[in-house]
Amino acid sequence: MFEAFVAREAGLTREEAAVFFPLLHEYHMQQRDINRKIRRATRRVRQEKLSDRECSKLLDEIVRLKRSSVSLEEKYIHLWEQKISPAKVLKVIDAEHRFGRQMFRRFIKQKK
Repeated sequence: MFEAFVAREAGLTREEAAVFFPLLHEYHMQQRDINRKIRRATRRVRQEKLSDRECSKLLDEIVRLKRSSVSLEEKYIHLWEQKISPAKVLKVIDAEHRFGRQMFRRFIKQKK
């Protein structure tokens, strides 16, 4: 469902989609790993009694992780541009956001 929506909205050909989506999934997997580490670090403050020094170290780690997230995004944007046009990369990014919003709206409607 996700791939079909994004491919359609970004105007990807079958050939482009076949090359692009493995890279996109690889990127998402690595971003999930970074986000998991950030959540784990922020959860520690609820679960443990940490000193200011320990909290400061955690904050430094979160900043480092967020920087690595941005670096990862830059790396993959450049990879994607080698596989599909920059205009299509932008359309993919937009389609991903719209897909997420649509899924969220559907989820909210189901809860009502």
